[in-house]
Amino acid sequence: MRGSAFLNDFYNFSRRHVSRDWSFTVDTFLRPLDRWRVETRLRHSRTFDPNGVLEDRIWLGYLRTFYLFSPDTYLSLFVQARSDHNPLGSQTNFLVSSVFGWEFTRGSRLFVAINDSRDDGSGTFRLNNQALVVKIVRSIDL
Repeated sequence: MRGSAFLNDFYNFSRRHVSRDWSFTVDTFLRPLDRWRVETRLRHSRTFDPNGVLEDRIWLGYLRTFYLFSPDTYLSLFVQARSDHNPLGSQTNFLVSSVFGWEFTRGSRLFVAINDSRDDGSGTFRLNNQALVVKIVRSIDL
């Protein structure tokens, strides 16, 4: 487990001024099995305008896991939730992404990815984006 805290300034393009960001992050790394890795992150961030007025509060959490079935086959899963509270309202977004990878011959790989993004701003947990991606990669030695 590791924790970190940051205080930094950045140019806020949407508000056209320099904002100050304060954030605290806690990361964990687990390896329940030799072939299985799990990572988690919880981050809280607050953004202030030049006068010190709170502009935004963000909670971000994710779980990333990776399982190696064999030296050439794996599955990874990424789940993220973000909650954003500002004077204009609140919004929560969810993202789920999974990738299956297989090296079927030396230098040739197949990737199948499924991504699902949802928005809970309306209270309906509506679908924003969903994608299925299939990719084949062939490395050529020159």
